[in-house]
Amino acid sequence: MSIRLKLTIAFLVFVLVPSLFVGVLTFTNYKKSLETIHLSNLQDIASFKADKLEAYFAGLKANIEIAQGYYNIKQNLPVLTRLAKAPDSPEFLSARKMLDAQLKRMESVLLLSDIMLVSTGGEVVYTSNPRHNLTDFMHPLREPHQTAFNFTEGKDKIYFADVFFDKAQDNTPVMLITAPAFDFKGVFIGRIAFEVDMRSIYKIIQDATGLGDTGEVLLGKKKGVEVVFLNPLRHDPEAALKKSISVGGELGGPIQEAVHGRKGAGQLIDYRGKEVIAAWRYLPSLDWGMVAKIDTEEAFADVINLRRLVIIILIIIFLLCSIVAVSIAQSISAPIKNLSKGAEIIGSGNLDYKIGTNLKDEIGQLSRAFDKMTGDLKKITASRDELNSEITERKRAEGKISSLNEELKHHLFQLEAANRELEAFSYSVSHDLRAPLRSVAGFSQALVEDYADKLDAEGRDSLERILAATQKMGRLIDDLLNLSRVSRSEMKREEVNLSGLAGKIADMLRQSQPERQAEFIIAEGLAARGDEHLLTIVLENLLGNAWKFTGKNPQTLIEFGMYHPFNSPPNLGGEQVVAGKDVYFVKDNGAGFDMLYAGKVFSPFQRLHSMNEFPGTGIGLATVKRIINRHGGNVWIEAEVGKGTTVYFTL
Repeated sequence: MSIRLKLTIAFLVFVLVPSLFVGVLTFTNYKKSLETIHLSNLQDIASFKADKLEAYFAGLKANIEIAQGYYNIKQNLPVLTRLAKAPDSPEFLSARKMLDAQLKRMESVLLLSDIMLVSTGGEVVYTSNPRHNLTDFMHPLREPHQTAFNFTEGKDKIYFADVFFDKAQDNTPVMLITAPAFDFKGVFIGRIAFEVDMRSIYKIIQDATGLGDTGEVLLGKKKGVEVVFLNPLRHDPEAALKKSISVGGELGGPIQEAVHGRKGAGQLIDYRGKEVIAAWRYLPSLDWGMVAKIDTEEAFADVINLRRLVIIILIIIFLLCSIVAVSIAQSISAPIKNLSKGAEIIGSGNLDYKIGTNLKDEIGQLSRAFDKMTGDLKKITASRDELNSEITERKRAEGKISSLNEELKHHLFQLEAANRELEAFSYSVSHDLRAPLRSVAGFSQALVEDYADKLDAEGRDSLERILAATQKMGRLIDDLLNLSRVSRSEMKREEVNLSGLAGKIADMLRQSQPERQAEFIIAEGLAARGDEHLLTIVLENLLGNAWKFTGKNPQTLIEFGMYHPFNSPPNLGGEQVVAGKDVYFVKDNGAGFDMLYAGKVFSPFQRLHSMNEFPGTGIGLATVKRIINRHGGNVWIEAEVGKGTTVYFTL
């Protein structure tokens, strides 16, 4: 990039940055001020409508509390319940007539669509609305009219139910408010139910005064993994109880905030995928969320016009500044260009060229300094070739070292990548596999405990097989994780008392099956230098296998010992032992196996016996081999069917 261009850019930046800063600051402040005004207005609208709703429902709650104390209900609800199957009897008709006189008037005053009385068994025995009497009398109170009403919620307190469509009233959206009814002695005799026509609520909500052409107020309720809209929307008149959005999804940010119990305001994406400014709040008494919103495109129409004006002004400033900047840069760049030309000539080897000028500024001083440097350079030219040769040799050597460093970095990177893959595998096994397995085991156990008496023998057998399979899978996961850890864990070498470890493990095995006739022969004073934790795992697996595979013997004999192959070491199991190296062994008189398969026993998942004979996952000996290898040793095995097994290892 030329100096002239740099100077031009520098000048433009010096002038334009402040202009741009002022323009952006003005625009931002205006937008923020406008947003604050709209948000304040939306918060006021949301608060006003929320207060009206809460006041309305608080009034209904107060009135149903009054109805709980009605003498008429306390006296006549038991009569209706008792004679519900004889609705034409004089006593039933008299009781109903007395209730009509009071409750129909209450229905009219409160603008309800129905007042119902429900027996202790949940059947409707009285309705103030004749249309409901035809469809609901002696039927369970339903919410909506497909599933039985949740009487558990409303048994001891006033309960606000969900909104639903009333088929008896041409699918009018309604909701129920219920309260328990008691007789004069405080005994529970049924429930009082107010049916609220939601159209009166919609009139409050759908008033769009102050919300422009795109604004609206909406209600929603969280149901499972969805948020259901409770009222007709300005942009979707058929949305009530029919439109929903996914909880945690990208759409409907304001209503999602509201139904999760939060109050606030800001810019989010609404249910249509449009950006809006909104105010939201939670109505705890109803478990509803309310949102007042308006499209940002409409709210910030004036801001868009201001932004266009600011852009035009900045373009004009840029053009004017460009003309001035080019003129100034030209007056500075010409002498610098001459200096650059002289430097090229000198650089080509002509040390007699002079570029000094009479200018009194910094560029003139630089040109004269260049001439002095050229003279000094001529004095040291004689030694230049020697110096260059030395530099070349040194470069050939920081190069070899650099190559070695790069190779080392590459190997380290590969090692780190392998470790990360191993960590990822362990994490996947520990979390991704355990969670569904735990669910299967838990539900299967629950079925066994709670429904075993309801299943036939084949069903119980299937459940027990599922439980056994999940338990086996759990053990397999544990063993895989242990196999992974022994390869990665940091080793701490110290003197380890192998005889003491073997003795403790033998005691634990005896305690696990005290009824077995078993003898352990453990050589005293056996010790080795290694990682105590890893060597404990080795002995646990070897002694545990010996204990398992002698389980069918009437008399178990297990031996742990050591010998020294000093001179001519034997070729045991195909493994050549280094002379003078201690060989440890675990020997048993168990089931043994055919040595034809000896090469497989140290591989993961390789089993030589069926699960019905001896349980296990086939990971134990693979774990032993990895630990022994990490200690610089070998491990091998000898066996004979029916005569036992001996495992040898060195450290």
